[in-house]
Amino acid sequence: MSGFFAFFKKECVSQKRTYKWLVLGLVFLLFGILNPLAAKFLPDILGSILPGSLASAIPESVALDSWQQFFKNSTQMGLLLLAILFSGQMSREYTQGTLLPLLTRGLSRTSVVFAKFAAAAASWTVAYFLSFGVTYLYTLYFWPDTTFTWQLFLSVCGVWEFGLFILALALLGGIAFRNSYGALLLTGGIIIVLFLLAAIPAINEWNPVVLVSQNLGLIQNSVACGTFLAAGGITAALTLLALMGACILFKRQQL
Repeated sequence: MSGFFAFFKKECVSQKRTYKWLVLGLVFLLFGILNPLAAKFLPDILGSILPGSLASAIPESVALDSWQQFFKNSTQMGLLLLAILFSGQMSREYTQGTLLPLLTRGLSRTSVVFAKFAAAAASWTVAYFLSFGVTYLYTLYFWPDTTFTWQLFLSVCGVWEFGLFILALALLGGIAFRNSYGALLLTGGIIIVLFLLAAIPAINEWNPVVLVSQNLGLIQNSVACGTFLAAGGITAALTLLALMGACILFKRQQL
């Protein structure tokens, strides 16, 4: 266990030196600020440039528009940025040969895998919930009648869990292919397959992509909480399987 914490600390320092935490934090902070601002002022901007008949047809902005922007930015650009930033965390170790001295001194390969995942997950968690907190405060400011509901909490946590799933896939791909391109290819390929499987109604409610595609539906009560919980359980299982697969592959590799 001491090896895990030591390597976890090393990963946190590495993220600081490579500015991963700074880039991730600043981008998600920007998302948090822009989400409610875009929802609040975009109708006014469009109304000022469109003809009168079209401008009058633009509905007044509501708090739900802010959350629509939040989920759009988080699930599209946010998750893409996350995958890109952490796709090369294993390839760098292979090219620089930094793991061999540590492993020969007793550091277990399982500790390496889980410490890398934990450090990346910590950065993702801080950045994502920073964005959520800023969005919520600004939304509350512009729409004082905003309420924090169980559906909103579940929807927000769904995107966070899907981000952990992406980190696990990127780690598995990095170990399997030993480069960042392979990590991105594996991660993107699996996500594309999951979106294609979403077209099958019989298994759709168990599909992890529910966590990043049905967020507004959950808030509006058009999607059942049970559907989200089922998809969340499958996503957690797949995340664990990806980490176990990464550990098995890593133990069989020669550095």
